[in-house]
Amino acid sequence: MKNFIFTILLIVIILFNYTSAQELEISLVMDKTNYLKYETIESLAELKNISSQIAIVTEPFNAEISNSGIEILLFDSTGNTMHSIGRTIIHGYLEEQIKLLPKQFLMSFIHVTQSGFGQSIQGSGTRVALENAYLPAGEYKIQLSYTYVSDKVERKIYSNICQFNISKPTEDDLKIINEIREVNGKMFSIPGTKYPESVKTIFNSYPNHVYTLSVYKDFLTTVYQKESDQREYLLKMIEDHPTSFLTLLSVIGCPTISEDFRNIASAQLKEKSELNKTMLEKYENYKKIVNRK
Repeated sequence: MKNFIFTILLIVIILFNYTSAQELEISLVMDKTNYLKYETIESLAELKNISSQIAIVTEPFNAEISNSGIEILLFDSTGNTMHSIGRTIIHGYLEEQIKLLPKQFLMSFIHVTQSGFGQSIQGSGTRVALENAYLPAGEYKIQLSYTYVSDKVERKIYSNICQFNISKPTEDDLKIINEIREVNGKMFSIPGTKYPESVKTIFNSYPNHVYTLSVYKDFLTTVYQKESDQREYLLKMIEDHPTSFLTLLSVIGCPTISEDFRNIASAQLKEKSELNKTMLEKYENYKKIVNRK
């Protein structure tokens, strides 16, 4: 009987220590499970205080130790860990500490496409750079880890695992992506310039294609475009791609539109996508936390 009571007490102590240490929780959300090769893959991370105490974090996901922050863990269809040719540790731009009250959270976009897990091809030039940026067709699993310091102890937590699939593009798909690359080549050959008028041809010719999403996002989140154009095409993006996180990112990040118009665009997005409605409302709460610091 004494041994039984001792065992129960030991379990309680272990559980208490675990829950005390586990003051933060990280989660990952993707906007869908099926993508096309060369499509931009965007996801969202949420870091939440699940304890009953105030948690001190460094906005948005840094901590007081080297190599801290969020790390992307990617696995292929056989379960093998994929290695990045770039950096998979994501550091925030700000290093100010934020007090997270119980149940409060921070959010960040996770740019899966730009994380260096693409197909490794030897050589140089635009084609090699593009292939290195995109994952080959196949099935994948993705998870996040987060390293931080609590009570001078280094801790690491892991998110849920998301599964997704990348399929091969058709010949028609490749024609569209090549047109987009040509437009981008003109845009980025002269820094600080407006997109050529041909970008509107892509919007009007392929409004519902997933490749057009990245063109929308780049067009809407650069400061050199006309406000009237960005207003028009932001609403068009919401109409054509309401469930995409790239649309959410464009609504949040469009630099030229007024806050009144952003509120109009946000309301339209909330009406058309339950997922983006949830994420946008969380983001609005997140901004209140960040602005409070």
